Amino acid sequence: MPLFTIMLPALVTSAVYCVFRAWLLGKRDYLTYSVTELAEEVIRALLSVFLASGIISSLAGATGIAAAFTVSDVICAVMLIAIYAKKKGGVAAPSSAGLLIKESLPITLMRLFSGLITSLTAIVIPMRLVSAGMDIYQATAEYGRVAGMALPLLMAPTTLTGSLSVVLVPEIADRAQKQHELTAKITSSLLFLTIIASAFCMLYVPMGESITVLLFNDAPSGRFVSIAAVLIFPMGLNQLSASMLNSLGMEKRTFFHYLAGASLLLLSIVFTPKFIGIYSIALGFILSFTLTSILNIRLLYKKCRFEIPAKKMAFSVLCAVPSAVFCRFLLGIVSAFAPDIISVPFAAAGATGMYVVFTQLTGVTDYKTVFVNLNAARILKRKARMF
Repeated sequence: MPLFTIMLPALVTSAVYCVFRAWLLGKRDYLTYSVTELAEEVIRALLSVFLASGIISSLAGATGIAAAFTVSDVICAVMLIAIYAKKKGGVAAPSSAGLLIKESLPITLMRLFSGLITSLTAIVIPMRLVSAGMDIYQATAEYGRVAGMALPLLMAPTTLTGSLSVVLVPEIADRAQKQHELTAKITSSLLFLTIIASAFCMLYVPMGESITVLLFNDAPSGRFVSIAAVLIFPMGLNQLSASMLNSLGMEKRTFFHYLAGASLLLLSIVFTPKFIGIYSIALGFILSFTLTSILNIRLLYKKCRFEIPAKKMAFSVLCAVPSAVFCRFLLGIVSAFAPDIISVPFAAAGATGMYVVFTQLTGVTDYKTVFVNLNAARILKRKARMF
């Protein structure tokens, strides 16, 4: 309760700065949007280390981290208000408040239910593990290992696909663009998502334990990462498709799709821990995100009639299979005479290089075109500076 009280003011500042950050997104000012997000995380991390270390005796430990959360939130809000003022953002009387509430309510409820389900999972999973024969300390440690070590690694690819979702929101919401341009963006986004998910699976499946031993000195969390790596595909697809549908004004439908998926997650964490233990979380997320993604993509296809690049998506997944085998082979050789800090990056680099070659040869991607376009952009910039 004391920590909750310390963090409570962030409720106000978060509500304020989210509006200004959304304004930047609507203006397609992605650089400022990203810099403010990065600044918030850096400030929060530095303040957490500073305050939790006990330099201020009354704010040591968890109290210091809670205070750092609130202070960084206030700083971010002030920073975004200043940026808004500098960019000549105006202030006007509220209008269409009813429409705004109606459109945002499904997303708000989705966020609310997501938080509640996360809290419920933290309670139910240890209880079900205890009923399956574990003691409470072991059950709590199992959940903490997955929630604090494995899931953050599995969600790492969403930083890339999430960035894509952020950029697509105003693009898709802009109904003035031509239909073929919209469908082309959706098609390329699906392929990009598949490539990113395949690349991470290629690394996580053979090296899950080595990665978590290197980062956390913990092998069991790595086994979870290796087994649950397939979760990356439906999780990223759900994130991308939900953002697209919300941009098209389908917030209510995505909320109902979310509820359908959440029901499978709840069923999994309640009934399957007795049989598969902590992996019930992985099963629940896979079932939940898969169902939600299918429903979202089906609705998005009806709305936009885009082309699904099934052949290239399949090849991008298939290319990851021999690359994963090669990754395991390299790891086994190098780890015999080098520590994990050397063997893991070496194996990851080798497997990534192989994946790049395979996707180029199979026509999934055309890296030559990318490099040519980047070089052309640099030349145009130099000419612009000359003039």
